[in-house]
Amino acid sequence: MPHVVVTPAASLVLRDIVEVGRSGQVPVLRFVRMTGGDTVVLAPPSGARIDGRPMLGGLAVIDRGAGALVRAGEWRVEVRWQSAREWRTAPAGLECAVCFGAIAAGEPIVACRCEAPAHADCATLAITCPGCAAPVQDEAPEVSP
Repeated sequence: MPHVVVTPAASLVLRDIVEVGRSGQVPVLRFVRMTGGDTVVLAPPSGARIDGRPMLGGLAVIDRGAGALVRAGEWRVEVRWQSAREWRTAPAGLECAVCFGAIAAGEPIVACRCEAPAHADCATLAITCPGCAAPVQDEAPEVSP
């Protein structure tokens, strides 16, 4: 999971689009995940700020691997980066996205942010994710089962 949108009410993993707050029919902030891992922030053009700087035209980009603090009106939203890969325990019926071999239920796997599963050994061999082509991080996932 690349970015997490943290509001006073909840933490939301950014898988596609997250909208925060409402001003009539329009969201106050909209966070959109891009293919390469960057996040685009859309806000009303008046008064929105990211890391203390004005958002020109109500548009900003949070780079892959970075975080930011976004303010719009009364909303204060923190965007945090999370590892693109994480350890999980495999459910039944998965196939490795790298070697296409079966993954046994309960086996430790590494899942990319696009949900592509891989055997732990296969994940160390991959240069990019076979599911979304995101670059594989140099470091191992933080938590192992």
